[in-house]
Amino acid sequence: MTALDTAYDYDHFASHRTLRGVVGDLLPQFSISTKIGYFPDGHDLDPVRLRRAAERAAEDLGRVPNTLLLHNPEASGTYPLILGKVEI
Repeated sequence: MTALDTAYDYDHFASHRTLRGVVGDLLPQFSISTKIGYFPDGHDLDPVRLRRAAERAAEDLGRVPNTLLLHNPEASGTYPLILGKVEI
């Protein structure tokens, strides 16, 4: 196994910290994909919140994920999807 998939909202919004704590120094050996878009107060695709969530994911994981996905983008019709590469 060389790939891990997680999301900001898994494990009551603690999955990234839990993964880092359990896998520790081995984490760089894995390809990590994670999802953002769910927050404790619900689903939101506001670009400012998504950027903060992406930065927090990198901080909590202790590294930048290989792949960052929008979690259920179809669940929110509030914001248009802007596709492109985001540097964090």
